[in-house]
Amino acid sequence: MKHFILTLSFLSLLALSACSTTSVQTRYYTLAADAQAKSSTATEFSLVVKKFSADPAYAHSNIVYRESPYDFMSYNNDLWATSPEYQITNVVAENIKQSGLFQKVEVRASAIPDYELSGFVSAIEEVDLDSSDRYARVALELTFRDVQKDSVLWKKSYDEKEALAGNEPREIAKAASKLVNRYTQEAIDAMSSAIAR
Repeated sequence: MKHFILTLSFLSLLALSACSTTSVQTRYYTLAADAQAKSSTATEFSLVVKKFSADPAYAHSNIVYRESPYDFMSYNNDLWATSPEYQITNVVAENIKQSGLFQKVEVRASAIPDYELSGFVSAIEEVDLDSSDRYARVALELTFRDVQKDSVLWKKSYDEKEALAGNEPREIAKAASKLVNRYTQEAIDAMSSAIAR
């Protein structure tokens, strides 16, 4: 009987260890810049895009989703490759660089720049109110400053949504990228106008 109990215990441990080795694969997602970003003018000025800050609720790698205004949940295995505010900073900087508006665009300034763009991410999330109303939401505030004069030339808050094309988590990254790219194109036009004034 004792031998039978030991054998049963051993088999139970084997079964448990087999179950513990099967795990859900973690997947990582990034935002992508818009290669079509452009400016109607080119200047000889330099710009530094300061690393954006974020609401602490969104300053982590888990992708946030909501099923109502009162829920705040996140995926365990679908993550941002790096923090959302870091990714948004890089996408905005890449779009502005691609636009040709500034002679030099840096995220880490090598010298005192002519202008500075800063940002605050209030939200980046998936919203699933029901099966027919699923979208990404990105809330972002951008501030454009003249560094030499220490004055704000332009400031705007964005808070829009973009419908998800499917159920895969990568659709959140695609839709959020569209929003950030749209905001950046408007910012490029606004900065160009502010410089001209």
